[in-house]
Amino acid sequence: MENILITGATGNIGREILHFFILNPSQKLFIATRQIDSTKENEVFFDFENIDKTIQSIKETQINTIFLLRPPQIADTDKYFKPLIEKLEATSVKHIVFLSVQGAEEISFIPHAKIEKLLKESAEKGKQKGVMSYTFIRPSYFMQNLTTTLKKDLEETNKIYLPAGKAKFLWIDAQDIGKAIASVLSNTENHKNKAYTITGTESELLNFEEVTKILTEELHKQFVYKSPNLISFFIKKKKEGEKTAFIFVLIMLHFAPRFQKPPKISDDFEKLTGEKPNSLREFIKREMNEQN
Repeated sequence: MENILITGATGNIGREILHFFILNPSQKLFIATRQIDSTKENEVFFDFENIDKTIQSIKETQINTIFLLRPPQIADTDKYFKPLIEKLEATSVKHIVFLSVQGAEEISFIPHAKIEKLLKESAEKGKQKGVMSYTFIRPSYFMQNLTTTLKKDLEETNKIYLPAGKAKFLWIDAQDIGKAIASVLSNTENHKNKAYTITGTESELLNFEEVTKILTEELHKQFVYKSPNLISFFIKKKKEGEKTAFIFVLIMLHFAPRFQKPPKISDDFEKLTGEKPNSLREFIKREMNEQN
C-alpha cells in the first residue's frame, strides 16, 4: 500500500490535485493538517514550525509519498526545509513531488531553487539506499493571480497595477497544474528524479496590457493596465496595508521579467495528461464571470 500525503490541500493547487487524482487500489490518500489534535483518519499533522511532531506523525502513518509546496510566508529554506528533508530520509517516505516554479533551475537565489537543490542532494545520498527520489513540477505564471493577488485592484478600480512594463508572462491555470501533479502521483515510479515545466501554449504568452484587453472583452467592462515606477508601487501598496516582504515578492515576480527573455513554452503538460492546457479566456469565463 502506498500512502500519499497532500500538503496545502485547501489551496488553489491542492484542491485541484484532490479533484483530479484517481486513487488506484494500492494507494491511500492523506491530507496535511496543522491541527495537532485532529482525530480524522485521513489527516496527518504537518507544520513547518513543529518539524519533530511532523516527522512523528509521518512515521506513525507510514507515509511513502508527499506532495510538498512552500508556504508563501516561509522563505528561510535552511531553517525549515533542510531539517525537514534530512529527517524525512529516516522515515518511510520514498518520493517527494515538489511544487517549484518555471526557471528555478536557472535562478539559484530563489527559495524554490534552494529547495530543489536540497532534494537533489538527498536523492544523491539516497541512491545506494533507494530512498527519497523527487519530481519537480515547475509551473509558469498562475491565472489565479487575477482572482487572488490582483483581485482587489480589478474589483475596486478595474485596473491592473504592477511594475511589469511590457514583459510577457506565460499564463497557466491551477486546474491544469493539479491535473499534471495528479498524473505524476498516480505512478511516481515513472517520474523519479525528473522535472516538468507546466505552461500554457503560445497564445497564453501575454503582457498585462493584452490581458486587460481580454478581460474587457470577456467581462464587458473596461479594464486598464498601469505600470508604475518601483517607488510609486511600493508607496501605494504600503498605504493599502501590504507587508513589506510581500511587496518585494510582487516586485521580484513582475519587475525582473522586464529584463529577461520571454519564458519558454513547454509541452510537458500535454505529455503528462494527453490534453491541451486551458486558455486564459476559458479561465476568465469559468472563474471571473461568476464574480461579476
